[in-house]
Amino acid sequence: MFQASDYRRKANDLLTGVNGMGKSTAIQSLLSIRQSYMQNLLPKTGLSLNGELIKLGTARDVLFELANEEEISIEVAFQSGNVGNFTFGYSQSTDVLPVKENSSVGDFFSENLFSDNFHYLAAERIGPRLAFDMSDFHVVQHKQIGISGQYAVHFLAMYGASALKIPAIRWSSETSDTLSANVEAWLGAISPGTRLILTPHSGMGLVNLEYSFSREGSAPTRNYRPTNVGFGITFILPVLVGLLSAEPGSILLIENPEAHLHPRGQFMLG
Repeated sequence: MFQASDYRRKANDLLTGVNGMGKSTAIQSLLSIRQSYMQNLLPKTGLSLNGELIKLGTARDVLFELANEEEISIEVAFQSGNVGNFTFGYSQSTDVLPVKENSSVGDFFSENLFSDNFHYLAAERIGPRLAFDMSDFHVVQHKQIGISGQYAVHFLAMYGASALKIPAIRWSSETSDTLSANVEAWLGAISPGTRLILTPHSGMGLVNLEYSFSREGSAPTRNYRPTNVGFGITFILPVLVGLLSAEPGSILLIENPEAHLHPRGQFMLG
């Protein structure tokens, strides 16, 4: 049983530990609850193990080998006082576990875990590309950047001129409060002097991304394709877009945010 209540006391949490100690299990518990709700399986029908957010296989794949009972329980508690407790039955080959018991305190399903103010970035994010997909459904209708960050460039092209929703996360020396300026400022802290050039091609459903680099006292470089600069710059971009575009009270789950960054970049990100 995973109890998310252990993580409810702070506005942000960092799960760390050696491999195989349950960090992903904690995240998957929350994702499975959201996924099941979005598939209209909760609160009454069951827990969905496979869908857009996660693909866990069958019940046999998720039941702890040394479990005393053949059932799976999840408890999620929020700072608001809303709590959900769910116990699901076990059938080895199914990927929808039937609800055995469920109870809640308060208006559990009103939380941002179940709204568009929830964002999840998987460890396997999209890397450098010559162009990035556009999606009106995800970006315009639901303000999402995709679980692989595949729509982050489109999101930035659409909303880059918008003011940050949380002013406190503006880069300390940045005078502008726009999303694009602050993404560049934070990106520059990780890779100094980085500048973003976005060119939407609506007819093709693609956004072209290029980088240039500026150094104090010299003109910016020519534009470079993402495939011709450091891998980590593009890999961290969805993380920055997701964090800096967040509404107050949003929930963001980010796996391996430091992946592919130089240790200095990892330090700055932390």
